[in-house]
Amino acid sequence: MGKVHDLTTLGPEIYNCSFQDGPPFLAESPIDRVWKTIERFTSKSYLDSLSPKNISLKEWKTFNGYVRARVIQALELRESARSLSFLSRPIPLYYAVLNLYRAFYGIKCERECGTKHGLRFKSSKQILSMYAEYDDSGHSSIRNVLDSFSITVPNKYKISLRLALNKTIEIANDIYATEGKHSEVLKLRLSPRQSGEVALQFNDDLKDFRRNWEKWFPNLISCCKLYKKGNVLIVNNISSSDYANIVNFANQHLEPELRLNNLPTWYIYKAKKNEILFPRFLYYVFGLFILSNLSRYNPESLIRIQSQKDTCYYIINQFLDYSERFLPHLLLNWIHNKPVWFGIL
Repeated sequence: MGKVHDLTTLGPEIYNCSFQDGPPFLAESPIDRVWKTIERFTSKSYLDSLSPKNISLKEWKTFNGYVRARVIQALELRESARSLSFLSRPIPLYYAVLNLYRAFYGIKCERECGTKHGLRFKSSKQILSMYAEYDDSGHSSIRNVLDSFSITVPNKYKISLRLALNKTIEIANDIYATEGKHSEVLKLRLSPRQSGEVALQFNDDLKDFRRNWEKWFPNLISCCKLYKKGNVLIVNNISSSDYANIVNFANQHLEPELRLNNLPTWYIYKAKKNEILFPRFLYYVFGLFILSNLSRYNPESLIRIQSQKDTCYYIINQFLDYSERFLPHLLLNWIHNKPVWFGIL
């Protein structure tokens, strides 16, 4: 990450780790390992071994065929997407993740997910201004997922492609590198110090941080305070020696770096007035929904940016790659109720 405020007055950091707690899954290719983990849910015997909470074991053994069929479709659609170009790849990739999150909703909630998408595609002159409009009518997949998170969204709420990209954590570094500005996701360093404080260090180039941090991060107001200097917050009532509580704080209030590493890098969404914050994986779903509709109904717009090879092409192409790698990873986190980690062997 960029330059952060010097905290030597609080002593050195006392951990040399990422706080990515839990056993990792290691492989030469993390993306293949993620999908191999997903493939486990195509096993009838494995699904039968899961313990349902709200239905009987007999009902679950009948119902889990719904899950199995959709995971198989997701795997096949993902495989077909790998052989396609930028122009056509969004279509099977969107339907792969649609089937996957419907299947995982079935595991999580033990009932079928809605058959409608719950979104309408709306075109615009500028590709990044094209958007998905929330459709609250009928039994839709998106509404079921939102209900499971207790999130209410007004009918016709708009999510543009630009917003979906800016809220995609994995692409934040690409936006900063190519456009020289922060996305709507901010990177921070989780920094327990020898003095006993646990600091959250943000980049020094974030303007007006000290004046606006409570507006940007309302979920941190009750548990953090502003340090006397720099773009730094101090976590209340957690000692830097209490590793377990530091991990719990991070998992509850921050977003993890999904790539396994040894750096204490975490992320947080920057709140905006009247904007709904969605579950992390849904920003991928929104972006893929928009791009799949572009690919189906307005492919010349994708051809145009593909031929230009400009920043827009680079960011969208990276988004497609990250969707294949990280969206299934986020869904695994969702059904396990905690982060799991995938790294290079």
